[in-house]
Amino acid sequence: MVVKNTSPGAELGRWTLDNPVMCLEFAETWLVACEAGRNSLGEIGEQVALVAINVETGYINRVDTPTRIFLPT
Repeated sequence: MVVKNTSPGAELGRWTLDNPVMCLEFAETWLVACEAGRNSLGEIGEQVALVAINVETGYINRVDTPTRIFLPT
């Protein structure tokens, strides 16, 4: 996953996650990605985790959960 600033187009960071990304939320310095699981046929299934990334420090926190969050804008 590559995150860029939309105004100047500068790259903010690159991260490789364990699963496909279903959704992204961004607020201030935090990016939250919803990771999808895969079924026995390898098809993308339901959400299995949230991954919070601090784009300034690179800190990553992954939590197994099917619950989606919405960050304030």
